[in-house]
Amino acid sequence: MNKLHNRLNYSLRNTDYVFFAFLVVLLLFGCIIDNLQMLSVLALFAFSVFLFVIRTGDLSIKPIKINGIFFWYGIFFLYVSLSYFWSIHFAAALTNQLTSLGQILVMILCIDWAIGSKQDLHRIMKVYCYATGIFAVWCLITSPPSTYGGLDFGAVTGMQRNATAYVLMFAFFFEIYLWKEFNNSKFKFLAFLSIFVSLLCGSRKIIFGYILALGLWILFQKNAKKILKYLATTLVVIAIILPIAYQIPYVRDTFGERLLAVVDSSIEDSSSNSREMAAKVAQDLFGKHPIRGNGWNSVKYTYGIYYDAYFYNETVLLHAHNNYLEIAANYGLIGVFLYYYKLILAMVTSVFKKNKNSLTILLGICFPVLLMIDWGQVSYCYVYMTVVISILLKAVQFADERKQPFRLI
Repeated sequence: MNKLHNRLNYSLRNTDYVFFAFLVVLLLFGCIIDNLQMLSVLALFAFSVFLFVIRTGDLSIKPIKINGIFFWYGIFFLYVSLSYFWSIHFAAALTNQLTSLGQILVMILCIDWAIGSKQDLHRIMKVYCYATGIFAVWCLITSPPSTYGGLDFGAVTGMQRNATAYVLMFAFFFEIYLWKEFNNSKFKFLAFLSIFVSLLCGSRKIIFGYILALGLWILFQKNAKKILKYLATTLVVIAIILPIAYQIPYVRDTFGERLLAVVDSSIEDSSSNSREMAAKVAQDLFGKHPIRGNGWNSVKYTYGIYYDAYFYNETVLLHAHNNYLEIAANYGLIGVFLYYYKLILAMVTSVFKKNKNSLTILLGICFPVLLMIDWGQVSYCYVYMTVVISILLKAVQFADERKQPFRLI
């Protein structure tokens, strides 16, 4: 019976293969070939419409639900579009936010269509894991050991290393869930691949993400005895492994003082300094128009002007390295509310749900990690990041079915 259940849950449909192809193209080539990201989103939409019509046999439009993810991002998209009218002219011309966010909105619509049940959710998660597996292997075989932990790791994809690590970290969470939910060992292998390659990226953010995830998983255990057992085991393992790992040059150079620099401002670190500088720009801009914001690209446009003396009068475009500050500076408190209200509600619902099952535990881990990572990078305007958020938000709709929680150990 279990084998039949697994086969029914894992049999891919045509829409799943389309989504798989979309993700592979997006992750491997979307950042290096001009307009390919837009074309891949349009192709996903065209195939989704075609297959939806074939499957249902009618051309009727599904109603947009007020609690759906398309409505959530659609309202945010409309407000961003409106903010064009109070944007600085030169800032608005830097990038077309309608194009950037419109691609995400179309992708979200396709995910809304593709996931109509928990079985659909499992299929899409499986497809995401397969696509990111190919992505991880591609980054690994095209990156010489000299790039490990550096900015050039995975550079062949054109994706910034923090984004690469972000994509693979959430793939790891999905793979652990699918492995324990369906007892399928191939996801155990993919999980090892994802965490291994994500650590090679040298991203500090995901280290904090993995630590938070482990802590939450321990807290979500069914009784105090298990919580104490796993907590004690974790502390003992850390006490043994950490001093040994610190003797390895790669670990020491990549994660040693660089990790401490995130929380200790006395440690000099060029990356931390640039983040602080960008945050200062965003904070000052937010102070000017805290309610409505300053409009499109205000942080990117202002950064080079704000620090003109540092860059020899060259125009430098830089995000705030903080999704909250970026949205607040550009779109004000209204934009922050429109974007984050659904994410925070989903997190609270998942973390404090009394009767937890395997899916609510996954969500209770992923949403806090996602919201923490947003403090260190901008994610709202990138398709390859919002695809993770969209899958998680769709999963909230199917998290009420009771099942035994999945276990990592």
